[in-house]
Amino acid sequence: MINFEHTRKRICAACEGKGGKDVKKCGTCKGRKVIEKMVMLGPGMYTQSQQVCPECRGEGEICDAKNKCKTCKGIKIVDNTKEIEVSIEPGVPHEHDCILTGEGDEAPGIMAGDLYVRMMIKKHPTFTRKGADLFIDKKISLLEALTGYNFEIKHLDGSPLVISTPP
Repeated sequence: MINFEHTRKRICAACEGKGGKDVKKCGTCKGRKVIEKMVMLGPGMYTQSQQVCPECRGEGEICDAKNKCKTCKGIKIVDNTKEIEVSIEPGVPHEHDCILTGEGDEAPGIMAGDLYVRMMIKKHPTFTRKGADLFIDKKISLLEALTGYNFEIKHLDGSPLVISTPP
């Protein structure tokens, strides 16, 4: 089990993601967030372009400064720090992704995304890993190989493990 803090974006609870009181649709872009401009290049030749609405700055809504939410300052989202707990099963492979549903960022009109936690396995000084199996390299003499050998190692969880070979 691993615990860590994760900072994510959440909808402001004080204004319910509206940005303040008396929020109105922008009159310039009519809530579309962009405006279209037609420029005459010459007789009978026009070019049309889109740009971010300068009135609402691409928000589509306008709110007076005095009516903006004091918690989020009109941004509609706030940072939220949460303690995340991820369980790690024994034998999990290197670069395994654990998906935590609904723990990602959210915004007004957009539901919370998923948080992907990638597990990176550190190299151990004693053990090497092949798949889900642990291996240890231990040099023993010929005499020990013929007459039997007995030694103790400390396992990953700290418990002692006695390994012996028959003569």
